[in-house]
Amino acid sequence: IEKSEEQKTVFGVKNELDATGNLVEPTYISSESNVRLLRANICRLVREEGTYRLYFYVDNSKEYHEYEVNFIEVEEEDVKCIKKLIQSYPNYLKVENLPHSEDEYKVAIVESLWSRGLLCCEKNVVK
Repeated sequence: IEKSEEQKTVFGVKNELDATGNLVEPTYISSESNVRLLRANICRLVREEGTYRLYFYVDNSKEYHEYEVNFIEVEEEDVKCIKKLIQSYPNYLKVENLPHSEDEYKVAIVESLWSRGLLCCEKNVVK
């Protein structure tokens, strides 16, 4: 990741503690956020064994098969959102414009992908 890109991803987020030592979890993703996949080939959506799996590749190893394959199971109603993000690369999409019947799930899906390092925001999340 380039330095200018890092500030638009979860990798650029600096953890902060409050006065009592508890982790402050700021919100970076909202329905107004514009997001896109970090790279065109960072993930692949596959239907296997009756479920959808999103395989993703953030940390490439220099050694063949050094890491286990990373994937998350995806609910069928969330597949359209993920497909839209994949198909729209390299363009940014506003979270509220993702195809899902429930608005709160749009943000939840994007936050899940964001936390795994698969997405970047159009604007810097680090001040």
